[in-house]
Amino acid sequence: MRSRVVKIADRGLWGGALALGLALFFLPGLRAQEPSLREQRAFFKEAKSQLSNPSPSARASAVRKLSKLGTREAWELIWEVLDDGQAEAADAAQLALRNCDAERVLKKWAGRDGLRSKDLGRRWRLAETTGWLQGPFEAHELAAWLRAGDDETTRLLLRSVERLAQRGCIVGGSDRLVSRLASLARSSRASGAVNGGALLALAQVDAPQLGSLALPAIRSKKPELRVGALLALEEWVAQSQSDGRNGVGVSQLEEGCRRLAGDDSVLVRRALYSLLGRFPRRSSVELLVAALKTEEAMRLRQQVIAALQELSGLRYRGDPRPWQAWLGELKPGPLPTPQRGSKTPQAEGRTAAAGSLRLPLNSDRVALLIDLSGSVQQKLKAGSTRKEALDQYIRNTLKVLPVGTLFQLVPYAAQPHPWPAEPEVADRRMGQRAQEYYDDLHLAGTGDLWEALELTLAGGELDSVLILSDGAPTGGFHWDLGLFVQLTLERVRLAPVSFDLVLVDAGKRVTAHWKNLAEQTGGTLTSVKLAAAKKLPTKKGRRSKH
Repeated sequence: MRSRVVKIADRGLWGGALALGLALFFLPGLRAQEPSLREQRAFFKEAKSQLSNPSPSARASAVRKLSKLGTREAWELIWEVLDDGQAEAADAAQLALRNCDAERVLKKWAGRDGLRSKDLGRRWRLAETTGWLQGPFEAHELAAWLRAGDDETTRLLLRSVERLAQRGCIVGGSDRLVSRLASLARSSRASGAVNGGALLALAQVDAPQLGSLALPAIRSKKPELRVGALLALEEWVAQSQSDGRNGVGVSQLEEGCRRLAGDDSVLVRRALYSLLGRFPRRSSVELLVAALKTEEAMRLRQQVIAALQELSGLRYRGDPRPWQAWLGELKPGPLPTPQRGSKTPQAEGRTAAAGSLRLPLNSDRVALLIDLSGSVQQKLKAGSTRKEALDQYIRNTLKVLPVGTLFQLVPYAAQPHPWPAEPEVADRRMGQRAQEYYDDLHLAGTGDLWEALELTLAGGELDSVLILSDGAPTGGFHWDLGLFVQLTLERVRLAPVSFDLVLVDAGKRVTAHWKNLAEQTGGTLTSVKLAAAKKLPTKKGRRSKH
């Protein structure tokens, strides 16, 4: 109830009683009668006043109340909260606008106050929200929206077009939209994420058009476009099978997989191995067995083994000989009895032993992100801080950093502080030098994990991100954990990495969000419980359940 009703003491007896009555009305199953127009106006006035509260939690609560009211005036107020300087309130507005049905507000969605706003943050938030709107949308209208400008807005809009098409919310002739998507897929000026996103959107809007676009895209120099082409072909095959047109697109997908075998990019190979595990044909097994003989990246090798086990139901490990023997028994075409449900094998390489004071290094291409925000600096009852307790984990991990590991250390608070500036291959002294850098660093303030991840993922050389945190981002562009995880998963779809998380004193709900990220990316999650912290003054508001 607290997320919907501000404390009575904060607003007086009448305001509290009114808020309580309106909140009970908006709770399903508790409606006695429609609130009067006077009551709605008073509730609107109260929520509008709450938007001026200095607490971002209070402003976020006001947004959620206004969205329940659902009037045009309420949606217009929520629209303005997109520009709130605190991510907690801005995220609440972004999530609320998914349900916006006010025609006057929707009319300015693509205008200068919307997708063409000078404020990039507003553009990005609206571009993502577009895919959740009720619709329907005219195809030619969406084609015009896809001329928004910057790559990030376009990337998010493409994901929204893909989502709208999946939901059946696009109507009218699609020629202009298909033409625009094809143009974005071919554009040399656009980023690989935009190129690949255009192919994925096209797969939902008009999949047969992929026939002339996907295979040429697989020869692109942009890794994200190569991955996008592969995933788009997979979607085309899946749609054809669901429509009873078995075999359509299969030869193109098999050819695409063959061309990407042995790709220079670790991210492309990772996407390929994942797809092969979902594509039960002899050609997939052939490519996986060949990869088992040549793949050197530690985590990718485990992925190859997992894919073979998934396809076969067998439990052979890293020796290619029994897999080669099984391959020799298979006939061309679909596998006779593809199996599902096997678990990813435990890594043969470097993993943390249960109970050890060492972080899990499940990859030889990894960035270690360390949360040094104020909550980690908080003193425990024993008198030491969480950071002091966690320093032992970091020290023990860096002490045994294997030679040859592509590595980057990224401590962060209000900003990330990477060392080295770009990932480097570890020599015998790298762990010691990383420890010295960490010991000399003194950070505090909010924890901007969003920016730390953007910096880490920009290079495209790593296949794993290891995060040590209490699990609750307190700064940066996104605050809501549900939205944070959703957007992170979408960002790495064309540049796949695994997320391994070590969460310190994190609650069950926070842990559940990060568990989803770890599971969806083939990562791991470990919870560390330290001594209880000293009690501090209670902060108003609480983390959203979204």
